[in-house]
Formats: sequence, structure tokens, C-alpha cells
Amino acid sequence: MARFRRGERASLARAVVGTLLMVGFISVFAWLGLAQLFSRRWPWELTGPAPSQSDIFKLALGMAAAVGATVALVVNYRRQNHLEVDSAGQRDQIRLLTERFGAAAAQLGGEQAAVRLAGVFALAALADEWEERRQQCIDVLCGYLRLPYVGEPPAGHPELIVEQQSSADGLRQRSATTSYRAGEREVRQAIVNTITEHLQADARISWSSYDFDFDGATLVNASFHGAVFAGARTSFYATTFVGLRTTFNRACFVGKSVWFIKAEFRTGDTDFTKVDFRPANRIWFAGASFLGDCSFDLSTFDSPTVGFDLVTFTGSETDFFGVTFPGSGVTFTGALFDSARTSFENTRFGSHARVESPDHPLSAAHFATAGKVNWGSRGITPGWRPTSRRTDEERARLNDSLFWPSKKSPPSAAAPAS
Repeated sequence: MARFRRGERASLARAVVGTLLMVGFISVFAWLGLAQLFSRRWPWELTGPAPSQSDIFKLALGMAAAVGATVALVVNYRRQNHLEVDSAGQRDQIRLLTERFGAAAAQLGGEQAAVRLAGVFALAALADEWEERRQQCIDVLCGYLRLPYVGEPPAGHPELIVEQQSSADGLRQRSATTSYRAGEREVRQAIVNTITEHLQADARISWSSYDFDFDGATLVNASFHGAVFAGARTSFYATTFVGLRTTFNRACFVGKSVWFIKAEFRTGDTDFTKVDFRPANRIWFAGASFLGDCSFDLSTFDSPTVGFDLVTFTGSETDFFGVTFPGSGVTFTGALFDSARTSFENTRFGSHARVESPDHPLSAAHFATAGKVNWGSRGITPGWRPTSRRTDEERARLNDSLFWPSKKSPPSAAAPAS
């Protein structure tokens, strides 16, 4: 763009110089021609009284005005011409980008996995080029992940399989239809990998400052390793994580709000180690479920509001080793720790020095396997065990008091924090 504008200025300068030369040439020609027409002599052969100073001044002023008007006319003409050319070029470019957007979106809806993969890469390339519509391209990619996902078809079957299942419901029979599309897992993983690549700190073209809406999405073996989320809104509300492993290792959340509310981690291993949670407003895991092993080792939750209310940990191991909660707005109200091994060794909760304190954030949690919790050695009375116990009925009442009706989008920032 800068090179284009330099070329435009050079072209305009050449046009002005050419205009001045032309005006000078025409003036000399007119001077000679008029002298021959009226006197049949050349101007230097004319004799008579010398012109007065006022006549010379008027003649110079008129010539200067004529030259200035001519130059202004040329400059305005050239400027208008460039504007028209630029406007036409921009319209053509926008039309081309819009056509590419429609083609990529159509590919994402294709039946063949290869076509859908091509749509993913085409849309990502378009987002890199079209900054004004980058958020829209990101929204389409995230929207694809929110489409229903039923898994992969059985091996050896056609790409599209329809299965009929009947189940008794009182006196009625219901028929359920399940559609499979081969390669769907690879398409979803390609979308997540493409997004993660653009969220790296050293990405050639960064998407970190944009919003990401994964509400209700299904993510397969998702890896957001080293991703930097700096947009106003990053939401994994009611997102389902499936596969062998989910990782956010060394990710960084520095936007306004981060939501993992009611997210369900069904993977065998969920890795949140060394994650930097620093959203300006809040970080919420409230109502989330970790069905496999989970690790938050050495992560930092530095936000005014950090909510782990009603979170359920039921995997073999749950680790909060070396986690730092610097603020005072940390809550674990109604959280359930039911892992074979749970560790809070070297975990720091701001001003709460002793976990036995009744106002400690963990005092409102439920430890189903209290004898297998590693509290470390600092600030713990020998032989101490948490006494908090909450029945399913109590948790249900807490759910009613802490949560809003289930919906796709989380509440606005004005919703009350627990």
C-alpha cells in the first residue's frame, strides 16, 4: 500500500510538470502568433512606448492565475481519477473475497471429508487476508464445531450410515436415526489445530485478539497448547471434550472473561498445567465435570472472580500442585472431589494461610475421599481432615441458587457472581 501511494505521488508530480511545460509552450506560441497576426512582426521587432509597471504587474498576475488554475484543474482531475480507480478496485476485491467466503463455507458443508478439510484451510487463508471479516471467518469455524457430533462410523462401512433404533416409552415406540460421516473427527481436529496455530505468541498472523465461541461444541482430542486467548470473550460453555486427551498446557487467557461453565471433560487425561489465567473480569469452571485424570499443576488464577462452584472431579487423579490463587474471589462452593488421589500440595490461596480456616475457599467443597487428599505440610494441623459433606440434594439446591436455566450462551457480565 505504501509503495502504491509513492507511485501515485510520483505520477501526480509528473502530470503537474507536464502541465506547466504545456502551459509555457502555449503561452510562447500565442505570444508569437498574436504579434504576427496583428503587426506582422515578431515581438522583439515591435517599437513603441515602454509599458508601465502596472501593465507588467497585471500581465504577470494574469499569467500566474492562469497557470495556477490549470495546475489545480490537473491535480483535481488526477485525484478524482485515482479515487474512481481505487473505488472500483476495492469493489472488485470485496466481491472476490465474498465469493471466496461463500465457496469455503459451501465446502465446509460438503459430504466428503476431503472437501470439508479443504473448506477449513480455505477459510483460514481467507481470514488471514481479510482482516475486516476475520472475526466472521473465525465464527464460521467455531460454528462448525458446535454442530452435532455422533462419532465415527464403524470400520468397513460406507461413509454415510443410517441406523434405526427402537426403544420402549410407555405404550409408544420411538425410532431414533443416527447419521455418521467418515472423517468428521479429522475435520474437527483440523479446525482446532488451525485455530491453535494462529493463537501462538509467534504466529505470523495472530488471531489472539478475537473472540472464540465454543459454546456447546464437541472437541475431539483438542490441543490448545501454548495458545494465547486475548479477546473480549472466550467461551467453552457446555463444551464437550472427548477422546484420549485434552490439553491447554502453557496456554494464556488474558482477555476479559473466560467461561468453562458446565463443560464436560470426558477424555482420559485433561491437562491444564502451567496455564496463565489472567482475565480482567472472571474465570468460571462452575458446574464443569472432569471424568478422567485432571491436572492444574503450577497454573495461576489471577482474576477478580475465580469460580469452581459445583465442579465434579471423579477421575483417578486430580492435581492442583503448586497452583496460585492470588485473589480473594475464589470459590469452590459445592465442588465434589471424588478422585482416588487429590493433591493441593504447595497450593497458595492468597491471604488464606490455613486450609482448616472456616472461610477458606475449600471449606465449602465436598471431599468424598478425604483420607486420600494430599494437603502438603504447610499450614495443616497433623491429622486434620475436611468435615464438609454435601448430599446430592444439597448440591441440587446449590445448583438452583448458583445457576441460570440451561442455554447456549453464558450470562452477561452483569450476572451475580457467587
